[in-house]
Amino acid sequence: MDKPTQLKGIEQGRAEFAYKCAEQIITLKTFTGCSNQIIKIVYEKRFQDKLKNSNNREILNDFFNEPEALVKQSSQEQDESFQKKIYNYYTKQMKEYKSYAKKIPMLIKTNGLGATFAFMMSKGGTYEIIGEQVLAWLKFDNKKLLPDANGIENFSELTQKVVELNSLEYRALTLEVLSFLNWLRRFADGLIEGEDNA
Repeated sequence: MDKPTQLKGIEQGRAEFAYKCAEQIITLKTFTGCSNQIIKIVYEKRFQDKLKNSNNREILNDFFNEPEALVKQSSQEQDESFQKKIYNYYTKQMKEYKSYAKKIPMLIKTNGLGATFAFMMSKGGTYEIIGEQVLAWLKFDNKKLLPDANGIENFSELTQKVVELNSLEYRALTLEVLSFLNWLRRFADGLIEGEDNA
């Protein structure tokens, strides 16, 4: 395989995976290489007080099974209903995702990969979702810039691993993450309607 064909294959793989990641924030579904578990955890943390009620837990589970149904139904719900609260958080999270997908590459260029990952980890929520998707890409990617990526369980462990890399590995990983985020930004911008939370 010649070099231009290899590069096209690499870019195509990144693009396809980034598209699925951006789509995941809308559909909330797992796809090959990337679980939706972190998204569920973020929702559960957000609504932990409300989930003490088993009816609310069932509503949230139904939402993850069929988010489209809740989105349609929420337009008729009252503002105080739990469904409406989930819907409002869902739309807020999509806007955050779109905004953060644009901001993270600049943070990496300004502060470095390790510092940006540490910031994302400290913020949690939508930042952590993007971080988990980056980890999923690094595990899925054939280049294996992070040789023991499959042994890394979560974004927190990835952040720790990044600060332990030598400078050559760190630069290579930074370029890969920026390339992936470039595609993620494009697809988030294209797939998620409305203005992002700037």
